[in-house]
Amino acid sequence: DEQGNKLPETTYYQAVRGKQKDEVPQPVGKFSPITIGGSILSKTVQPGEIFPDGMILNKLIDITCPGRYTIIVRRLDEATKSYVGSNTITLTVTK
Repeated sequence: DEQGNKLPETTYYQAVRGKQKDEVPQPVGKFSPITIGGSILSKTVQPGEIFPDGMILNKLIDITCPGRYTIIVRRLDEATKSYVGSNTITLTVTK
């Protein structure tokens, strides 16, 4: 948020990360039930190259309060053991 605080994680995200095991929430509608697990994706990205990816942000964090938020996605580079970050995105939530 604007004060630099992390936003609360949703129950869904806590389950995906293994923090909540009692009740795994299931998506509704056209989506399949969630399976907690993982896979390894390996993609070499050259300097200046773009690696498109996506996520549904409000499934992971609570962004219901109006305000201005800064989003940066980081992933661990296994080869160098350092984090690689995305460009910074600014999101404004209004009433």
